[in-house]
Amino acid sequence: MCYTVPMTGRGTRQHDRRCYRFFDHTADCGVEITGSSAQSLFENAAFSLFDIMTYLNDVDPRAVRRVTVTADGWNDLFIAFLRRMLSLYTVEGFLVRHFTCDSLDESHITGSAYGEPFDRDRHEIIMEIKAVTYHQALCEQRGRTWRGRIVCDV
Repeated sequence: MCYTVPMTGRGTRQHDRRCYRFFDHTADCGVEITGSSAQSLFENAAFSLFDIMTYLNDVDPRAVRRVTVTADGWNDLFIAFLRRMLSLYTVEGFLVRHFTCDSLDESHITGSAYGEPFDRDRHEIIMEIKAVTYHQALCEQRGRTWRGRIVCDV
């Protein structure tokens, strides 16, 4: 699981990016996420999405939203899952601090997203993510590591 390192000041973000990194992509945001299992990949992907959007140290995991997504294969499930996670913010105004996976296979994921409603007095949106796209999408196992790759429309 990825964790946010405490901020050194309101305007300074320092966090542990061991589970994700950016890659160059014209005009959009390319992100590669890793995990030691499929479950940790999906949990890390949810973390990464919201870590890019806001200061996660400001998000209190006091509320929970159940998440269930079904799709056809790992790539489709990965994108559908991240689109569902993004919709928690874009539709419900809910910021996610972390996600816990309860069950997962190549066509279905169920789990819990912990966070709270967006509060403009306490939260800042650093990067507005409009959509998670299929462009260069990838979800695969390589040896003992799972890797996901997405491009976000910003």
